[in-house]
Amino acid sequence: MKHRHTDTFHILVSPDKFKGSIDAPAAARAIHDGMVESSLSQALGRQLRVTTLPVADGGEGTVDVVVAGGATRRWSTARGPEGADVLAAWALHGRRAVIEVASTCRLGYVAPSPRSALCASTDGTGDLIKTALAAHADQLVIGIGGTASTDGGVGALRALGVRFLDARGTNVLGGGGALSTIRHIDASGLDPRLRHATVTVACDVAVPLCGPSGAAQLFSPQKGADTAAVRTLEEGLLHLAALIAADLGVDVLDVPWGGAGGGIAAGLHGVLGARFEHGIDLVADIVDLDTHMASADLVIVGEGSLDRQSLHGKAVAGVARRARARRIPVAAIAGRITLSADELAELGVVSTVSLADEAGSAEESMREPEHWLRSAGRILAGRLLDNEQIFTPGLRT
Repeated sequence: MKHRHTDTFHILVSPDKFKGSIDAPAAARAIHDGMVESSLSQALGRQLRVTTLPVADGGEGTVDVVVAGGATRRWSTARGPEGADVLAAWALHGRRAVIEVASTCRLGYVAPSPRSALCASTDGTGDLIKTALAAHADQLVIGIGGTASTDGGVGALRALGVRFLDARGTNVLGGGGALSTIRHIDASGLDPRLRHATVTVACDVAVPLCGPSGAAQLFSPQKGADTAAVRTLEEGLLHLAALIAADLGVDVLDVPWGGAGGGIAAGLHGVLGARFEHGIDLVADIVDLDTHMASADLVIVGEGSLDRQSLHGKAVAGVARRARARRIPVAAIAGRITLSADELAELGVVSTVSLADEAGSAEESMREPEHWLRSAGRILAGRLLDNEQIFTPGLRT
């Protein structure tokens, strides 16, 4: 099978964020700049077209990516994880709204402690959903990840009109630490606009609501929970699941992604009927990745750490696998790379650049991420100049 020869060599740059260092749109621009700074076009004897289409897996940075893909960024005031107002960004494209739970409930908004782990709630997510509904959105995409809460989504649902009542019929407030005091769920006051809306939760990895790999036991210690707080949160989530089954007839314990975002995925599914979708597939469809990829001769992916976790639901693997299905070679840029040659080959990756190796250390590469990403773009351009065939190994017709 021969490579498709045209007058233009098209490189599509589609990285995720480099966590803790640089967001996906800025990373894509830096790699783009490094590529176009080279003398690649003249050496190839063809026009060089480098386009950027940053991606995300549904977690933090998803709003940035869909805005870069053509959506409008909106700013709204909503409640933070401990009740104080925060200014949160979300995105609107037509009738689709994209909201990140972390925009109002990120871990950076609290000083992690057992108290914050028990008290943090997702009320602000519900605030943003109401704002999106008021803007006539009827397709709600909820990106989860990087949250301070483990409240099973009770805060968000409470903001949307659901009442969680204790034994005296009083509204239960607060976060995951209060879940065990709920005796009844009254969804009769749910915002009626949600009857005509679809809710999709963007997830990257399957996380059960409860158990050793669930929201409380595995993830709440990262949010400040000590042994006693973990136990309280686990018991609360089990109790909430039992109530959702009893009062609403929905089993959320066996939902594969129910524990994502501190259990908000289970709550949204149980009460709103939210469906789940792999974050990268959902984002790829929103930004129309397949159309951009259709004419690509090379796809460049990137993220902070290219490791075994990258193979399971992360954006880099999602983009690389789509490229491979179209027989397009892939180059990968990452802060550090621990995947084996066989694992990289399985993704269709034919060339890699480790920023840590180029900078001398991961810490140094994170101090000047734009510089090192531009350098990585130039390095890949140089390799293409040296041996175009490693990037065009007869994959495209």
